[in-house]
Amino acid sequence: MYNCTIGSAKRLQQNINDQQSINGCILAHSMGLGKTLQIVTFIHSVSTNEIIKKYIQKVLIIVPYNVAQNWHDEFEKWFDKCTRKQKIRIWKMYETKSSIAKRRQLLSNWDFYGGVMIITSRMATNMIDNLDEKSFRRSLTQPDLVIVDEGHLLKNNQTAFYKALTKIKTERRIILTGTPLQNNLSEYFFMVDFIKPKLLGKHERFKTRFEKPINNGQLIDSTDYEVKLMKKRIHVLTKMLKNYVHRCDYEILVPYLPPKHEYVIGVRMTSIQSRLYRYYITNVTTITRKNLLNDSRILMLICNHPSLLLKYHREKYDKENFDNHQEFWWKKVIDSLEEKQLFDMKFGSKFTLIFSILAQCKRIGDKILIFSQSILTLNYLEKLLNEQNWIKNSDYFRIDGNVEISERHEVISKFNNPDDHRARLMLISIRAGGIGINLIGANRAILIDCSWNPAIDSQAIFRVFRLGQTKPVYIYRLVSYGTMEWKIYERQVQKQSLSKRVIDEQHVVRNYTRAQLEEMYRFQESPDLLAIPELPNDNLLADLLLMHDCERSIISYHEHDSLLAQLPEEELDDGEKLEAWVEYTREKMKSDNQPLATEKQKNNIPLEQQPEIITL
Repeated sequence: MYNCTIGSAKRLQQNINDQQSINGCILAHSMGLGKTLQIVTFIHSVSTNEIIKKYIQKVLIIVPYNVAQNWHDEFEKWFDKCTRKQKIRIWKMYETKSSIAKRRQLLSNWDFYGGVMIITSRMATNMIDNLDEKSFRRSLTQPDLVIVDEGHLLKNNQTAFYKALTKIKTERRIILTGTPLQNNLSEYFFMVDFIKPKLLGKHERFKTRFEKPINNGQLIDSTDYEVKLMKKRIHVLTKMLKNYVHRCDYEILVPYLPPKHEYVIGVRMTSIQSRLYRYYITNVTTITRKNLLNDSRILMLICNHPSLLLKYHREKYDKENFDNHQEFWWKKVIDSLEEKQLFDMKFGSKFTLIFSILAQCKRIGDKILIFSQSILTLNYLEKLLNEQNWIKNSDYFRIDGNVEISERHEVISKFNNPDDHRARLMLISIRAGGIGINLIGANRAILIDCSWNPAIDSQAIFRVFRLGQTKPVYIYRLVSYGTMEWKIYERQVQKQSLSKRVIDEQHVVRNYTRAQLEEMYRFQESPDLLAIPELPNDNLLADLLLMHDCERSIISYHEHDSLLAQLPEEELDDGEKLEAWVEYTREKMKSDNQPLATEKQKNNIPLEQQPEIITL
C-alpha cells in the first residue's frame, strides 16, 4: 500500500502535483486475513509521520452498510492502544442518515480537522451525485486517500456507484476485497482500471488479449492450443498486475486454524417438489435468456419448499386477487387437499435435513448459521422454529436488510458469547449479512440455496472460518439433485476455477464442457438409490446419512474443495513463460496499429454473427 500510494516521503514532496506518478493498489486478501487491521495500521503510520501527514490529512473509507460500525470500532480499539501526541479523528458519516444539516457539519469538520471519514457505499453515491448540495461532491471527491472496502462492487463501470467514485480526484486509491474475481474477467478489468487507469489498456483490447483466450481454455473440451494459450495469458496478466494486486489466499490461514470441511449434499426432492418442478419447466416457461433469472428464482423456491411458491404469488398479488385467481399453474399439478397441506415441513426435503442438523447441533453443543438468498425461505424457517418453541433473540437470531447497524452489533455480540449456550442459531440473508461480519461463535453453517455468484457464498463461509475460530468448521451446501440449482453450483466451480487461475495463477482441473453449461433447464430425476461411497470425517453428517428419515433425502455428498485441487503438472515451465511474453508483445504491437471497431460498425454486423454474451 505504501509503495503504490506514496512510494517515499521524498517523492511525495517532489511530485505532489504530479498525479501520474502516484498509483493505487488492490489488497486482495481472502476473508479473515485482517485487511481492516492492515488499513488501520497503515493510516496510523502515515498520519503520525511528520512529513507524510502534511500531504495526507483527509482519508475517505467507503464501506458496505453492515460493516460501517465495525470499521469505527476497529479504529477506536487499535488507536486507543497507541501513544500519540495528536488525536486522529474518526468521523461517522453513516450515522447521519437523512439529515442534510448534520452531513454538512460533518464534512466541514473533516475538511478543517482532517482525519478518517467512514461512509457507506450507497450514501457516498447519493451524496456525490446530489446536485442540490454541491458542497457534498466538492468535499467527498477531494480526499488525500480513498479506500473502498468490498471493492469488487466496482465490477461494472455502468453502475451509479462506479460512476460516482470515478469523480474522486485523488489517484491514491486502495481497494480491499477477498474475492477480486467473481464472475468474469471484465469485472476484474474495471477494478484494476479504477486503481490504475489504462494499465490494461482499453476494455475492448483487454477482452481480445486476455478474456477471450482465458475463457476458451478453461473447459474440459478445450483444445490443446486453447489450453496452452490460456496458461500463457494468465501468466502475462498475473505478472502485469504483480506490483498493483497483492493476493493472499485463505490457505495461509490453514496452519493457524482448526480444519474446515465443506460438504455439497445432493438433496432428493419430494414427490410434490419434483412434479411442480417438471411441470414448470415443461409447460409454464419458455427457455430464453430473458426468462433465465426469473425462472431460477421460481425454481429455487420449489427446491427449497413448495409452499414458498404460494407465498411468492400471494405477495405478487393482493389477497383478494390471489384467493380468486383460478389460473395459477400449480393447480394443474396438485389437488386442493395437497395445496392445503403444502405448508407441512415434510414436503420440503431441505427443511427435514435442516431440523435434523439443528437437533444434532443442540446435542453436541455447536452453534450454527443458516444462510439463504430468499427472505421467503427465512420467513418460513422462522415460522417453523416458532412452532417448535424457539425464542427469537434468545434461542435464535436473525440478520437481514431490515436490521439496523446498532442492532446487528448487539445481536452478533450476544451470539458470539461462548458462555451463552442458549444462543445457538443465526438466520442470515446472505446478501445483507454475508459480508464483513465476524461470527466465530458458530462453527457450522448451512447454505440453503446457491448464488449465481460464487463469491457471495464464499463470503458467507468465511464468517465462521477466520482467525479466532477454535473449533473445526463444517459447511453444508444443500443442493437439489439434477435441477437448475445443481447446474448453478457447477457454474460456481467453473467461476472459482477461473478466479484461482487468474488471481492465484493456479491451474485447476477444467471441470465442465460447454454443452454442460448450456443445460440449465434439463431436469434429471433422482435415482432410486445412490450408494454413499464412505462415511465423511464429520460425525454429524455421518449420523445423518445413517438416519432412516434422512436416508432417502440425501442422494450424494462430496467435499467442495476437492474440485479446486491444484495440479502442479499443468504449470508453465520457464521457456513457456518467456514464450508467453514474446507472443503477447507481438500481438499487442499488431493490434495497437489496428483501430477499434466503432459502435456503428458493431451494429452493422449481422445478428447471426454477433457473439452471444450472458453474464450470470
